[in-house]
Amino acid sequence: MAQDYDIRLAVPSEMDAILSFQRAAIAGVPEAFYTTAAREAWMRTPATGLADLIAEGRYYVAANEGILVAGGGWQPCASEPGAASIRGVFVHPHCKTCGIGARILRTAEAAAAAAGFARNLVPSALNATGFYEKLGYHVIGPDGFEIEGVRIDYCKMWKSVA
Repeated sequence: MAQDYDIRLAVPSEMDAILSFQRAAIAGVPEAFYTTAAREAWMRTPATGLADLIAEGRYYVAANEGILVAGGGWQPCASEPGAASIRGVFVHPHCKTCGIGARILRTAEAAAAAAGFARNLVPSALNATGFYEKLGYHVIGPDGFEIEGVRIDYCKMWKSVA
C-alpha cells in the first residue's frame, strides 16, 4: 500500500538506486508504446539534468524498507515563464499500481506551487498519459527527442495549479 512508502528529497549518493528503478520502469513499458530499440536506448541514457534536480532539492524519492522504488521532481520551465516542468517521474514496475506514483507527482506539484509556479508542464511517456490525465493533466500535443539515433516520442501535457 502507498502508506508504507516514505517520500523524501533524494541525495546525490542515491543516483545509482534512482537510475535502477528508472531503468526497471522503462524496461517494463509494453512494446505497444515503444520498440525494444527505443526502450534500450532510453535505459542507457539517464534523464537529462537529474543530478541537478537532486542537487537543487527538487527531486523526491519513495522508499520502502530503505529501498528506492519511485521518484519524480520539478524545475522551472525554461520555455514558459510561471510554469514548472515535472521531470523524471518513474515507478518500479513492482509498485506501479500502489498509488506511489501519484504521491510522488503530488509532492513535486506541491513543491513547485510553494515556489510560486501556477502551471505544470510534463513530457509524458506515451504509456503514462492516462496516469497524468487521471491526475488532472491535459494534452497539449505530441513531441519527441532522439537518443542514440532512435526517436523517443512523448506527449506534452499541462495542469493549472489550483
